[in-house]
Amino acid sequence: MIEPTEPTADTLLPTLRALLSAGRFSEALEQHRRVEDAPGARRPEARLLAATAAMRIGDLESAERLGTLALAQ
Repeated sequence: MIEPTEPTADTLLPTLRALLSAGRFSEALEQHRRVEDAPGARRPEARLLAATAAMRIGDLESAERLGTLALAQ
């Protein structure tokens, strides 16, 4: 089982992937939000994973914003 910890640039992508795979979408989005301004969180892949999580919980505004930022990079 994946237990959320304080994300870092090195652990964010694997943590997001694991949480999404486990269906823990709210937790994945929260992990990304904790470090949204950190370099690792600004990577397109991290933003797309967070956008997917936001979409799955119905937060379409966040999903659109994150997806747009990821695709603009």
